[in-house]
Formats: sequence, C-alpha cells, structure tokens
Amino acid sequence: MRSVLFRGTPQGRIVNANMGWGYGVNWCATALAGVLLAGAANAALPPELPKVQPSEKSLPPGLKACYDPADPSDSDAIIAACTKLIDDVMTGAKARSAAFTERGLRYLSREDLAKAEADFSEALKHNDRNGRALAGLSGVLALKGDFAKSHELLDTLAHADPEMAHWLAYRGDTRREKGRLDEAALAALKPGSAALLHGLVELSRGFPDQAVSEFTKAVAREPGSAQAHAGLGRALWRTGKYARAVEELKAAVARDATLVSAELDIGAIYRDQERFEDAAAVYSSIIVREPDNDEAYAQRGAVYVEASQPGRALKDLDRAIALKPNPAETYYVRGNAHEKLLQNEAAIADYDMAIRLQPENSAAYNNRGVVRERLNQYDLALADYSKAIEQNPRNANAFNNRALIYSLRKDFDRAIADFDKAIAINPHYALAYDNRARTYARSGRADKAIEDYGRAVEAAPDVLSFRTDRGEAYMGLNKFDAAIADFTTILKQSPDYTAALADRGASYLMMRKFDLAIADFNHALKIDPKQPYVLARLGTTYYFRNESDRAIGYLNQALALEPDYYYALSFRARAQWDADKIDLALKDCARLIELQPGNVEGWVLKGRLLGASHDDTGALAAFDKAAALAPQDIDALYWRSEVYARKHNHARARADLDRALAIDPKNVMVLTARADIHLEANDPAQAMSDLDAALTLKPDDAGALGNRCWARALLNRDLDKALEDCSKSLTLEPKAASVIDTRAFIYFRQGKFAEALKGFEAALTLAPKQAPSLYMRGVTKLRLGDTAGGNADIEAAKKLDADVAAPYAKWGVKP
Repeated sequence: MRSVLFRGTPQGRIVNANMGWGYGVNWCATALAGVLLAGAANAALPPELPKVQPSEKSLPPGLKACYDPADPSDSDAIIAACTKLIDDVMTGAKARSAAFTERGLRYLSREDLAKAEADFSEALKHNDRNGRALAGLSGVLALKGDFAKSHELLDTLAHADPEMAHWLAYRGDTRREKGRLDEAALAALKPGSAALLHGLVELSRGFPDQAVSEFTKAVAREPGSAQAHAGLGRALWRTGKYARAVEELKAAVARDATLVSAELDIGAIYRDQERFEDAAAVYSSIIVREPDNDEAYAQRGAVYVEASQPGRALKDLDRAIALKPNPAETYYVRGNAHEKLLQNEAAIADYDMAIRLQPENSAAYNNRGVVRERLNQYDLALADYSKAIEQNPRNANAFNNRALIYSLRKDFDRAIADFDKAIAINPHYALAYDNRARTYARSGRADKAIEDYGRAVEAAPDVLSFRTDRGEAYMGLNKFDAAIADFTTILKQSPDYTAALADRGASYLMMRKFDLAIADFNHALKIDPKQPYVLARLGTTYYFRNESDRAIGYLNQALALEPDYYYALSFRARAQWDADKIDLALKDCARLIELQPGNVEGWVLKGRLLGASHDDTGALAAFDKAAALAPQDIDALYWRSEVYARKHNHARARADLDRALAIDPKNVMVLTARADIHLEANDPAQAMSDLDAALTLKPDDAGALGNRCWARALLNRDLDKALEDCSKSLTLEPKAASVIDTRAFIYFRQGKFAEALKGFEAALTLAPKQAPSLYMRGVTKLRLGDTAGGNADIEAAKKLDADVAAPYAKWGVKP
C-alpha cells in the first residue's frame, strides 16, 4: 500500500494589471491601492496638478520622489519623500494635498487603513476636489464597512471630478493617450458614472449580486457605454454566470474595439471554465493586433501552464517579461512553468524575483517551498511555508504543505493542527482531507483516517486515488468487504485502473477467494506485465492454493524486476519450503535477514525452516534472536514453544505461551497451543479452561473443537457434549483423522464398540500410520472378541510407536 503524501501547489493566475480585475483577485486594500497607483503621472495625475514632465523646473521640490518615483515598488522611500514634502512649510496646498494622497495610497497598499484614512482626509482639507483622495477615502470606508458614506463620496467624485470618476470606473486603460478619453466619450459617461462607481464598491466588498444591480443601472442609463457593459460582465462573472458575462464583455468590445481589458477578461473566464484552447485563442487574437501587449503574452503563458504545456508557456512568459520586466505575477507563473518542467533552480530564481517585487506574495513563498522540499531542503521549505502563512493566514495550500513536513518528521500533532487549519479555511479541500487521513493512519488512528478518506471522496468523487486510499485503509483494518466495494466502484469508472485491480485482488487473497484474486491480478498484468507488486501477490495466491511450483514462478518474476523485494523473498522462501527445497528457502531467508537484520520475521522464518530440518538447536537460536529483537512479538514465542514441546520440555513451552498470553490474552492460536501442552502433560482439566476461552473468542475453530472433544474424552465426562464438539469440528474439516479417532474413542468410552471400530477404521483410512488409531482399533477388537485381530493391531501399533500404550494406561484403557 502506498504512503505518499500530496502537496498543494496552486498554479496561480495572473492579475490583470491594467484593469485590476484579474482572475481570482481578492478585492482588498492592496488591490484598491494598486488601481489608484496604476499609471502614475501619465495616467492618473489629479486634474488640479498639471501633467508636467519630471524634468520641468515647475515641479515642486521633492514631489517627483513622492509622486513619480524611480522605483514604484519602494514604499518606504516613497513614504519618506512624501512625508518630507508634507513637512516642508514651502509646499503649496495642492502639492501638499497630492503628497498626502500618495502617502495615503502607500498606507492603503499595506492595509494600514487608519493612516490611509487620515492622509486622505488631510489631502481633502487642502484640496476638496482632489479626485484621487476622494476615491481613496471612499475605498477605505468601503473596506471598513461604511458603505453609505463610501457611496456618498463616490457621488461627490462623480460630480466634482468626472474625469477621475471615469478613470476609476474604466480601470486605467493605459493604451489611451495619457489615460484620457475624448470629450464626447466623457459626456456620454457622466449620467451613469455614479452607478459604475457604486458597482465597483460592491465588487470590492465581495457582493457581486449587488454589483450586477448597479452595473445594470449604468447600462440602462448609458446603453452605449463600453465601461458599463464591461463592469456588468465582470460582476456576472463573479456570480458564476459565465455565458452572460461573456455576452456583456463582448458587447463592451463591440462598443469600444480598443477595450483590451474586456477581451482579457473573456480569456480569464474561459480559463475559469478550463476552456484553455478558447482562452488561448482570445489572447492570440490580441497579440496579432498588438504584438507588444505584455499582458496578453503573460495571460496566454498562464493558460499554457494550466493546460500542462509548460514549454509553450515559457516562450510567452519570457516575451512578457522582456516587454515589461517588473510584473511579480508573471515571474510567479513562469516559476510554475519551470516547476512543471522540473527545472528547480530556474523555478526558485523566478519565485525569488516574484517575492522581491511583491514581498506579500504568499503563493510564491508556498511554491518555492514545494521546490525546495523536492530538493530535500526541508528546513528552507518549512520556512517558506511559514512565510506564506504569515503573508496570507488563509493560504490553505501552505498549511497543507507545512503539515506534510511535520508529518514526514513524525511531528503528528503539529501536522494534524495545520491540516485542521487548511480544512477550516477550505472545508472542501479534498487533498488536505486525504493527507490528514494518511497522517492519522501513520500515527495509529485508523478510524480517524477512514473518516477523512471518506470526506476526501465526498469532496472530490471523481479523484479515483482518494477512493483507492480509503480502500487501502480498509484493507489495513481487515475490512476487506468495504475495501472491495471501493475498488469495485473505481473499476466501474475505470476498468483498467491497475492500482485498484491489484488492491482488490489482494483483498480477495486475504479473504481466501483465490479465483477472484487470480482474475484481478491477471487483468492487471495484461495491462502491464511488469508489476512486481502484482506478480508477488499472484505468486502468494498460488502458494496458499498449495501450488508451490506456480507460486515460485511468479515470485521469481517479481524478484527479477525487484531483486530485494522483501515480501516476494519471504513468500518464495515459504513456497520453496513447501516444495521441499529447504536449502533454497534458507538462502532466501538469509537474504531477508541481510536486508533487514532487525526484522523478526526473517529470524522467525529461519527458526521454522531449521526446525523443519530437525535442527532444533539452530531453530531455538533463531527464535531466541527474534525474541530478543522484539520481546513483544508473539510469533517468536509461539514457534519457540513448538520446538520445546517437540523436545517434551513442557515447562519451557508453557512458559513461552504464558508470556505470549500476557501480551495478548485473546490470542486463539496461543490459547489452543497451551491447551495442547496441557493435554500432552496429561492435564485435560487445564486444557479445558484454555479451550473454552479460545472457543468463546472463535466458536468455529475446528482445531479447538477437536481438542476440547479430546479433553472431555480423557476426563470421561460430558461425553455427549464431547461428541457435539467432534461433530462440529468434522463439519468444518471432514477429513481430520485425529478428530475421527477422538470420536471413535468416545464411542469406546460409552461402550459402543461396533461404532468405535468403524471410527478407528475410518481414521486409519485417512492416516494408515496413525499409531493411536491402530492401537485403539486393536483394543476395540479385543472387546468385540476378535483376539487375533486385536493383538495383531496392537503389535503393529507398537512397532510404529513403542510407547503408544502408556498414555492410554494412564487414562484407564488397557487391552
């Protein structure tokens, strides 16, 4: 059975940088600030400040570093420059308003809402028509839940600064000249601009249904507005109405053929539906018209990553980065492509760059951790997963992946705690359920494992591996019917699923349904003839069917493929033993011990083989070694007791069995063996106690029933109950000569000599050299008056066993 743990590696989608409406974006403070910052001086400068070139002397001192920085990603430097400008008494009102605005936007990007709100408020004190400050303060209020005030500010913005209102709704299409529209477009937009802005706020707070309502109003007021249709399409997309969303986005493009952002959104919707070819076609169409559109290259590259075409993805992503060298998301997705190609160092380099450009990129930390773990850099991977969680406490994949390292290190409590968090974040996270189940199984909590495997199957019924895992867990609990049900369900969906065939066959094998097992194994081998697991278990099936030669043949094939396959070596040794090839069996056994010297199985098997070779000294040494390695191992104690019993050292044999029963008081095999020792020591009363206990645990144990029948016969009491035991035992095993002999002995005790004679003759038919049966047939013949026949049988029995009469004499039976 497999014990692989699987990690979550989200192959993230790229944010639509121009529009800020990228696939899977959480509209939070960072996104809103990014929207307002986009385009810097060329696209979003408030109308109150002239759009001047940075080199002009009219630029207020310090404003360039604050408002048009050389490195837009260096928030600390920008905040410092803006603060210096604010503190300078020479700074004019409008420039001071702009500086407060820019600093507020940086605080907003850091989700420091209190400082952002204070700065936007100060900006408006110095210039109450500052569109960027109005938009920023509206966004802060929306994020704080004050939606009424947020809407009020947007209405103010729509009237006070229609150009800024339009820019915000339009999301800064930087293809246009300085982000402006012609006057006709502006005039057409004004009546619906407030509804557009309200729709934006509803989307930002995660209420797409309300956003649909607002954008629908905007479309009704301005049917020709491309931006209104685009907004409605985006809102419909968030509600899962993909077909209508595409219709609206296409309507937007029909009204404004240059509205590339809407086309990009159409491609993203197709990606959401895993219509990868359609998505790639959309992006390709953009690239044909605009060969230098970095966004289209980036998005098409992301599509190819998701479609498992990482080679094609790299070409597009390289081109996107060449056109625009500093998009963190593009580096992140290229890292995904390198990761899929197992180009580990290149993947790490891309994730490094993504993190440098966007330090809060939780997914990049997570994926870098995955690659580092692949390189066995576990401490670094653990640090990356922890950093991913720090940046995004709701990153379920990072919790799942960190848990896997804890599980690998057998820190099961911490692993389970992280899996719990991953599942709390995403209750439908099938992979986390499956991995938590594996961890429960490894830590000995099988029932909890079964529950989690069930949740994984429920969350992802089409992922066959999850049902396979549950089936294997059932096998581990010896619940073979449940396991077979899971494997059968899998095979109905996928008839050639070799793992399910192999495991169902193994389950049938454990249930001793050998024909069904063989059928499954042969089916699996027809699909793939070189499966050591299947070949070994097919060999084992023939071993249990007592077909040693066929068993050895399949086990040889398994070992040819995997020479040190412990399981196959173990059963080949047993099959060689059955085929009377003890030397070959001992050779396999020696290899088992060489491979795993601390595994008691090899030592126990060696002891049994040596015992079968009548090397009791060697056998006892092997069992002693096994018992020393694992003092709680019952097999070593049981088989050592067999050797002592064979040597008539009943005290040592009983001591081993007593010790075994102290470890497992309900072990039927050991209880029955100790009863045998009591019987050999002529203590049937003690034997009865063990046999009663054994049969309470396992009422259909044929051997125990036969022995209790024998113990009652020796005690010469409850003979009718003794006959019931013998009859039930023979129903289970009709050809058990020793039990047939016991039943005949009871008839003898009861004085039913004719029935006794038939019974002893039946026993001898099955076992002609069974001395006790031959002896008692002779004694019975004497009771029936056949002196010559009786004496002849008694003499023949004594030739087989000179002491055959002694035990019967103790029990009051003499010729």
